[in-house]
Amino acid sequence: MFRVNLEGKVIDARGVVEERYEGQSGFSSDDFVEAFADLEGEDIKIIINSAGGVVSEGLSIFNQIEARSGETTIIVDAVAASIASVITMAADRIVMRRKAQLFIHDPWTVAMGNASGFRTVADHLDALAREIADVYATRSASNGVTTDVDTWLQLMRDETWFNADQAMNAGLADEISRPQVRTAIEDDQEQEDTQSPYEIAARITEPVRSVIDLSVSDGMVEEAEKGLSWREEFNRGGTQVGVTRANQIIRDGELSEDTWKRVYSYLARHEVDKDGEGFTPDEDGFPSAGRIAWALWGGDAGFSRSRKIVDQLQREEEQDRVEPIAVLHSARVLAAVLDKRHRIMRQRLGIS
Repeated sequence: MFRVNLEGKVIDARGVVEERYEGQSGFSSDDFVEAFADLEGEDIKIIINSAGGVVSEGLSIFNQIEARSGETTIIVDAVAASIASVITMAADRIVMRRKAQLFIHDPWTVAMGNASGFRTVADHLDALAREIADVYATRSASNGVTTDVDTWLQLMRDETWFNADQAMNAGLADEISRPQVRTAIEDDQEQEDTQSPYEIAARITEPVRSVIDLSVSDGMVEEAEKGLSWREEFNRGGTQVGVTRANQIIRDGELSEDTWKRVYSYLARHEVDKDGEGFTPDEDGFPSAGRIAWALWGGDAGFSRSRKIVDQLQREEEQDRVEPIAVLHSARVLAAVLDKRHRIMRQRLGIS
């Protein structure tokens, strides 16, 4: 199934990736050619749910997405497997639904012919597998996860599944889509009394999530600017991912929850670089490559701030797993539920 909402700028692509034919049930590269012509230059979302299909069709879709102007966000609704997972990697931003999965494996085919022909087919499959592994490795590296093509080739041979959290950790996704939660209960007291007690209780017992300050600190901005200046002067330290992160810290003023997790993960892994020569000003070789890379990600200020924010996020996630009744943590909330139920029942019974 392939549907395009031009007004909402959303493409819904579900089913097998296949060549176009009469009665087609999945979606093809031709479908995307036509859709992109109508959405040229627009920021769009593509919702995908596919177990894969024909590699050549999938690579054509991948190339179209990668080449188009306008930002493309792909949302994995349930599964993006096989060549559908490759298509997903072309997006500017990849969002996984909370229970969605990615699946990667070696390409395979059906062939007929003699021994020489089969050897040629096998060589082609090996070359194709390396091209696909490079897609995963490139995406992973863009999110600060350093893995080589051979690592991804092995994961493909092992036929690997990634849930949403695993995809994030592997650098294959940028965000996990989670249900929105209420931040206050006051609005419930202003609702009309026409809803059932069950609807009222369901709303009021949704988890209450505190607001977390996701802004970067002045110290992080100072470190990021220093890192960029050092890198230009000494021509060493960090990667393009680090440069991108430094510019993000300086420019945006606030980072997403997922980006804060990446900042903390990177700095925690590279804290050992502080022991290297040239990390502090009184040592030869200062600033070392490790010191420059450390600065690009916000330095000590970024490490302490990201650790604090990640701790807060983990506490919130723990709270989200608590049974709903546990959210009724104050007498005021419980009283509001009972009072509203009481008034509704009195109205239904005609009691003034």
